[in-house]
Amino acid sequence: MLKIDRIGVNFHMLKGGARTRLVDGRGDVFFSWGAISDRENAHQSACRVRAGEWDSGWREQAEAFLRYSGDPLPEGAPIEVAVEIRDCFGETAAPRTEIFYNARTDWRAGWIAAPTDARGRAVYFRRDFRLNRPVKSAVLYACGIGYQAMYVNGERLGRAKLDPAHTDYTRECQYVLYTGVEELLRAGENCVSAIVGEGWRRNDQTLHTLSDGREVRFNGVPQLTAMLKITYSGGETEWFCTDSSWQAGAGAIVSNDIFNGETCDARLAILGWNRAGFSGFAPARAVPSPGGEMNPMIVEPIVECETHAPVAIWHAGGACMLDFGENIAGVVRLRLPKGLAAGQEIRIQHAEELEENGAALYTAPLRGARAEDVYIASGDERDLEIWQPEFTYHGFRYARIT
Repeated sequence: MLKIDRIGVNFHMLKGGARTRLVDGRGDVFFSWGAISDRENAHQSACRVRAGEWDSGWREQAEAFLRYSGDPLPEGAPIEVAVEIRDCFGETAAPRTEIFYNARTDWRAGWIAAPTDARGRAVYFRRDFRLNRPVKSAVLYACGIGYQAMYVNGERLGRAKLDPAHTDYTRECQYVLYTGVEELLRAGENCVSAIVGEGWRRNDQTLHTLSDGREVRFNGVPQLTAMLKITYSGGETEWFCTDSSWQAGAGAIVSNDIFNGETCDARLAILGWNRAGFSGFAPARAVPSPGGEMNPMIVEPIVECETHAPVAIWHAGGACMLDFGENIAGVVRLRLPKGLAAGQEIRIQHAEELEENGAALYTAPLRGARAEDVYIASGDERDLEIWQPEFTYHGFRYARIT
């Protein structure tokens, strides 16, 4: 049996539904694919690719890629790509079809930041907008540096974590394309919002300091640029871009750092901040661009790959010790007990090793990083049922919970 098992574009592919597959859209576009066969010495003898209205027709070739030569690919719209191949034995594989998006677009949005910078605190951005016509489609382009979590009408977009990919922001800033946003919109008032954490934009570790004591050039204030593109049923388009109409404030994430960890204080959570009609934040502050070229993020996103339950649990020194059985890169997801008192703290510390007696974490290899996540209860309806940190991760096998 001959079977096509994958399709890629420009030799970059985002797999498994982690996020919509993206085409860079700049310069030549090549479609590539892989195939498997149960026959020995089988190889491709011909191929055919259809992308939107473009059809390559059958091409006699062994190479598993083909250059696109149709009209310019539409920005932010689904592109159906179908591949067919025939092998040297004359067998034709069933066509394989996948959906891609051209993520390249001209950037028209400004950059915004919190009206008053508070080092370590996540920044909460929002903007209300009104829709009076039927919507055909909507996509959101966003770049929040260091890391972002994007929402429309209170619903989190995508399942990726720690977006966008870290770059030298003075040279390049990568934005994420979110598709299918129209499913979250409604007639009347709507809200687009974001939480932006420190990420690699700013942290307290020496990795951000050069040997002569100067900070590395991509350090700076956490900031956001975003563009929501609405296409109406009649074909007209409207853009909602980050500018002075956006608001910014603070919320439950009171500290976040890649190395030190994250603190969520539910007493400071603001219900409804990311839904239409909320008021209470100040106008966002316009800030200069970090200077880098705006490019789509086409590397694979960071997503949850596996979950690990503890293989052993014991108590030592008034704490609960957990062994997850192997070193992982990730965070602890914790189901919170009901009835927590206001101000009660749940503290999670992480390490790859234990002290010899098994009663404490061996933290010397952390080189000063706290690697600690903290949840502070509100004691009311703002407390979460399940909590996991948003803008950090840890390398660990063991966790200590107090």
